[in-house]
Amino acid sequence: MYRRLALFLFFIFNFYNIYADDPKVLSSKYLVNGSYAYSQNGCSQQVYELIEKNGYEISQDAFYSIISENSTHALLVATYATKLDTTNIYCDLVLNVYDNNITLKSLLPIDCIRPPHPLKTSINGTKFIFSYSSGLGTSLDFKIYGLSKDLKSISCTTIEGPFTCIISAMDTTNHIYKLVLNHDIESTSNSTIFKFKLSDSFSQNTEISLNILGDYHYVTDSKDIIDYQLYPKPPTGSQYIASSIYLKMLGTFSSKRSNIFSSIETISFKVYNFDGNYYNYITSYIESGLVPSHTFRFGTYGSLDLITKTIKISPQSIAYCNNQTIEFFIIDKTTNSSMVQFQCRSNTVSPTTYSNAISYDLTQIFFSSPYGIGSGNEKDYQFKLSSLVSEYTTFINSALLLSTRTTFPPAFPPRNNGSLIDTKPPTLESVEYIQLPNSVIMIRVHIKDDLSGFQIMSFANSFIKISDLVSGDLNDGYYEKRLTIRTFSQMPLMIFDRAGNVFNPNSDFSNPFIGLNYQLPPPPSLINTFQDITTFYFDKNDIDLSSFGSVVTVYLNYENSSPEQVPFFVVTFKGESSLTKNVEYSPMSWDSNKKIFKRKFYLPPRLTTGEVGYQLFLSPISIGMETMYFKFGEVALLRVKSALSDEMPPIVSKAYFNVKNLVLGKDDSMIVKLNLEIDDPINGLKNGTLSIASDFDSITGYQFQFDPSNAINKSPYYGIYEFSFKLTGNCRTQLFSIKSIEMIDRSDHFSSTIDNYFLNPLFKINDLPTLNVTCNNPLDTEPPFLYSLALSRSSIGANSTNRGIIVDLIIKDTGSGVSQKHLPFIYFDDSQSNQFVAQPIVIPENSTLNSVHFRLETTLPYRMGADVGTYISVYGIYDNHLNINGYSSVDLLNNSIPSIIETQLPQTPILESYSSVLMSGSSFFIYGNRLGTDSSIVQVSIDFLDGKGYRIVSYESRIGSAIKVGFVTPYLNEKSFFIKVNVDGNESNELLVIPIPFLESPNSEESLKNYCEGTCGFPERGYCPTDLSGCICNSPFSGKSCLEVSSGTEIKPGEKPDIISNHTNGGETFSYSIEILELVEYSLIGKVVNRVKFDKWTFNNLSTTDLSQYVYSTNFTYNSVVTNINVFIKYFKTHEKLYFANQLLDIAEGTIKYQVEMSNYQFVSRLNSLSLVMRTSISSDKETKCFVKSQGNSSISSDFVQIQVNGVSIYGKLIRLAIIDQKIQQVSNTISQTLEGYNELTAGSYIQINLPYYSKSVTLDPDFSVLLNPSERDRCSDGGSDSKSGLTTSQLAGVIVSCVFGGCVLVFIVSIVLYKKFKYSTIIMNFKEFKRVRFMKKQNEVSMS
Repeated sequence: MYRRLALFLFFIFNFYNIYADDPKVLSSKYLVNGSYAYSQNGCSQQVYELIEKNGYEISQDAFYSIISENSTHALLVATYATKLDTTNIYCDLVLNVYDNNITLKSLLPIDCIRPPHPLKTSINGTKFIFSYSSGLGTSLDFKIYGLSKDLKSISCTTIEGPFTCIISAMDTTNHIYKLVLNHDIESTSNSTIFKFKLSDSFSQNTEISLNILGDYHYVTDSKDIIDYQLYPKPPTGSQYIASSIYLKMLGTFSSKRSNIFSSIETISFKVYNFDGNYYNYITSYIESGLVPSHTFRFGTYGSLDLITKTIKISPQSIAYCNNQTIEFFIIDKTTNSSMVQFQCRSNTVSPTTYSNAISYDLTQIFFSSPYGIGSGNEKDYQFKLSSLVSEYTTFINSALLLSTRTTFPPAFPPRNNGSLIDTKPPTLESVEYIQLPNSVIMIRVHIKDDLSGFQIMSFANSFIKISDLVSGDLNDGYYEKRLTIRTFSQMPLMIFDRAGNVFNPNSDFSNPFIGLNYQLPPPPSLINTFQDITTFYFDKNDIDLSSFGSVVTVYLNYENSSPEQVPFFVVTFKGESSLTKNVEYSPMSWDSNKKIFKRKFYLPPRLTTGEVGYQLFLSPISIGMETMYFKFGEVALLRVKSALSDEMPPIVSKAYFNVKNLVLGKDDSMIVKLNLEIDDPINGLKNGTLSIASDFDSITGYQFQFDPSNAINKSPYYGIYEFSFKLTGNCRTQLFSIKSIEMIDRSDHFSSTIDNYFLNPLFKINDLPTLNVTCNNPLDTEPPFLYSLALSRSSIGANSTNRGIIVDLIIKDTGSGVSQKHLPFIYFDDSQSNQFVAQPIVIPENSTLNSVHFRLETTLPYRMGADVGTYISVYGIYDNHLNINGYSSVDLLNNSIPSIIETQLPQTPILESYSSVLMSGSSFFIYGNRLGTDSSIVQVSIDFLDGKGYRIVSYESRIGSAIKVGFVTPYLNEKSFFIKVNVDGNESNELLVIPIPFLESPNSEESLKNYCEGTCGFPERGYCPTDLSGCICNSPFSGKSCLEVSSGTEIKPGEKPDIISNHTNGGETFSYSIEILELVEYSLIGKVVNRVKFDKWTFNNLSTTDLSQYVYSTNFTYNSVVTNINVFIKYFKTHEKLYFANQLLDIAEGTIKYQVEMSNYQFVSRLNSLSLVMRTSISSDKETKCFVKSQGNSSISSDFVQIQVNGVSIYGKLIRLAIIDQKIQQVSNTISQTLEGYNELTAGSYIQINLPYYSKSVTLDPDFSVLLNPSERDRCSDGGSDSKSGLTTSQLAGVIVSCVFGGCVLVFIVSIVLYKKFKYSTIIMNFKEFKRVRFMKKQNEVSMS
């Protein structure tokens, strides 16, 4: 009995013990939504399975993959197959199929059903607009209703109409799809209805139709192309077109029809002008230069005519890099620290604009020439490139040099026998998204790694690196990365450690599980679908751009909008793509009055009649004009018109060297010239850059900047140019040609030989000019060499914010001598593939022909070398016979030259940037690194530059790389200020914060005024577009009320940038002058600290056929800093409009424009301000019978002052905006009778424009005009008098203009005016302005209004 009981208990024990150890499924979950059946064979579904292992070891298998695992649990992605038309199936999960398998049941019932039919969409029967903006096709987003799962397959096929179609899934969660249409070049359909069918995997078809707008589809049976030409043409005597890295073919067409779609294949086109009879088009096609021929078809859609043409392409020389080797250099045996050097022999130098790369394992080193070029010459050299190797790297395999597709042999870094080997990948512990202003998202991740430490993480179209560490260390640390919200997209998440181990969730959607029961949170989004946009419109439409550009404001809102989470809006002109735009520079802003987002943008003149394309970015969605038209109708279209359009950029119509062959003896020298004829017949050339290079000197060559003033004939429309450079007999035989040319016209249309997104300006030149130079002297074949390299410091500590460094080089050459024309390139690299490059200057007093001293003084970026240091290399060393040399970091170490700077991840807090701060006061964010952990003691301090120094301010919240500072108000609502933080006793660098203008705030007092004077003489003289703009005058009228006209008096330049001239009217002569006097630095209390008088100027005449322009240059040294000043003076013969500081400025005909550019000025104290003092005056040789002075606001963005003598007035207009250190800031003006150091003006005014301390550069832009009105002159001559006081002919009515520099761009307009009907009396400042003037006068300081 006991024996039987014992056996029973043993059986029970083992029974429960066996099943207690079996794994079990804890939870099951679809990837995304699951999917409909793919075919008659059934469904294939992927499901997350969370397994409790209970001691069971799970191996990888073909039917599932292990996402995450620990000792007790595992997360799998299993793939299940089920039969068609089955529901509620619980599938078997078989673990370890081939060894000790066990079968579990999934907890998720699976339905295998067919897709619904027919599909219900939101677009059937709607109107459709086709865009010609780019070659990417027209896209339209739409929703398919009634879906509960994902459609595994959906395709689009044309039934009727002139388009081909493609469909793709955009948002599977909300079932949003994108329809992309391209014109079918072979279609002759005359239908204005486009019909197509959507087909699922079961060939179930749903027919959909779109109504094509009539203006966008033209059908004809006649020949529409009047003329055509393909470019480039073969050179003379050849049937082959020369190839390059990428060959861009161009076609030009003339047609009777507007808004057609002409193409080479299906690539984009643009109308570049309408000459009154024909519309002229241009289109491009980019093809690899390796193809031997290509056949092009082109025509007009809907036409029966189709032209076919084949071109032959000459074979391209093959670039190579042979004899590949890999070597290692041991830096420290105890830590296994080493560098790897890649070497091969190459025959090709990549263009400096081409990004080459060498890649191995997880390392990507991107570079441009001359990086990597060692000894030899540009056509035959030793390639040498070195990089740091992690101490945990065990193997380097498949290293590839991109430009030549060269693969290096595998290699093993040297390692100690006792070195630890890391085989375990890092883990992602958590991910957090933190929303910041302007749709900025902070990604905060917690990453652990057991041994080698974190290296890099790819995520959300960005890389999180070691330098993004904000707390902890590389084995257990928190990292933060700022991203603009629009950059989020579905891309693989991968994390590497320094041994090359990788964590990859192996998932096909954006929020996979990254832990056993932790799913990556979805990134925050502004909207779910385009349907969430509630409001969209433009403030003006049907805009006439025949003569001038226009500023337009777009308005948008979306459901549950937040003022800080802004959309982005970019305009795309014909032939452009949003891919060429830096969208992050185009955020919208919140209008707190209208409770809506808005963005102001500029449309240049003479755009082609039609619709202007645009793109919206509301994360995670990009939306085009076509989708917005589908939702909002006509208000979503931005329509423009031009009587004579021009979207063609500048092109070169003729190019040749003055000689084709040149022979130089040893002692010879020769000036050679490249002649170019540049055409831009309607808009006119603005400026350009040109590079002339040879086959042995392609990197540096000869560089030129030019504008129409450099043309021989001074024409911006058909300019004739000569570009000269000197060649000497101490040379090498070589072949010169045009390396590159880029140009932009006055409407900002761009052409380039470098960027394939833009038109090649040389496309019409069949025979590109060359210059063959033969040098008759013994050839020096030995390259120059690095004699010495000295670093001012060998390390930068973790607590050092001073990252300045000086590098001294001595280069020697025993043959032809060191070329001082070619400055070496000094590269700073780190293990994170960060690269910083700079060029030194020549120290002439220490240099000879055969020995040259170069010096570089620079500052390393804060995050450079965050891991194991920064290493230096030197490339681009030339002699006069164009032998080249370069030294990798390993080369320098082999020559006992220190090339590694010990740089550590900074432990001190770093401030890098900030969000917008209002002049009226606001809270804001500062961004940086190492700004503290949860337990840190953090203080934020601000110096408002009010003389009281730093004071502690409150902050509202903080994370490791961002702090939200509480509400602060800049000093006098105007001044910039400095900010710094202290974290646990460590103080950061200082950051200069520049507030944005009041004028950008809709709640400002200025936005409630009406600045128009009466009716502005409407309709003959002018009009008032808005209360805020002030009067806009029609040509030739001007002035605050558009009552005056230009006198036509032109300027006469002298030795100084002063305008001193006369104007005679009715026997009375008026003398006027405009002068630049001095630069004055003021202390905080208004005391003069420094005065700089200007007396010596260098003059250059930059006039063109349609613009008189002169430049004066000077410089001075103060506190050991050289300040350079350039003064440009322009005279506008015709009415123009200029876009500046987000304002469209009206420039009346006869305007004299001053543009003053100044480099850095060394302030005695940053509390001080700087004033550029100008003076303008007017007087009469007759008795003054009429004198009146007035002042006030002419618009929300400008002030005016006016002084009248005998009906002739000086009218000054000062824009109240400035550009301070590249940022727009509001300024203020004070008008008074006195200024320290000058006599009191009883009949004049001193004008002081007040700006704060600046740190980089400034540009000043004042304007002056001479205007007449005979009727007012007659009234004064008849004895009428509005005189404020009697004046004699010797008494001067003057205005002193003091432009206080703080890094500014200002506009000041002074006009000499004769009134027809004088409407102004003396204007007294309002009480608020008066109080400020009185206070500043009391302090002897410049006023803030």
